[in-house]
Amino acid sequence: MLVINAKRVGTDSACGDASQLGYFVFMHPGFVRFSSLPYDAASPDLAVHLTNQSVQAKQTRTFSQLKEVTTWFPDELNDYFNKRHRLQDRDWAKRELYPKIGALPGYVSAVFRYFLDDRDCPSNAFRILGVDFLIDDELRLYLLEFNAYPAWGCQTSVLAKLKPSLWREAVCLSSEVTIRFRSRLPVAEQHLVTRQDFGLVFSSEEPELARRNVAKLYK
Repeated sequence: MLVINAKRVGTDSACGDASQLGYFVFMHPGFVRFSSLPYDAASPDLAVHLTNQSVQAKQTRTFSQLKEVTTWFPDELNDYFNKRHRLQDRDWAKRELYPKIGALPGYVSAVFRYFLDDRDCPSNAFRILGVDFLIDDELRLYLLEFNAYPAWGCQTSVLAKLKPSLWREAVCLSSEVTIRFRSRLPVAEQHLVTRQDFGLVFSSEEPELARRNVAKLYK
């Protein structure tokens, strides 16, 4: 999740003029992680329950041989559901799951803006947060955590391809959003030429965006 704090020229930070402080949140599709061991709810082994690469590497002896199958691109998960789960709604992951994954952080960003919006920063800034979700065997989605210090290791080919491009887009997008905001130009997906995979999920220019996205998905 990309959080951008933008300030217009002439902002009086002491007064905290809300019209001069921009707060924008974008969500990247990210990747899918799997445990390298069969799941067992009663198992005390951390590697069964935690899918992050560092835990897997420490707890699983065969991780070096299995690591390539522990990360997928989002499209691979969608293809898996199409082929194996026999869901009535084809492309369920693209149509329902991924929009929910974007809507939930957008809503949280709106509700907890006070804690995420870095108003004390003297200049424009951006941060990348890791957001972890879980899908259970009934395809219910759970928001697990926001991680202020996501891992940037690239142990698999999926991560090696995805993470550098994510960073490049984040830097370019943050610069473009800041320039547009300071120039009093609209900041919306259709206006952002550097946006590729990130999707806008909250905007201080359009506060109702997050609420509409959640209301549309959770009727």
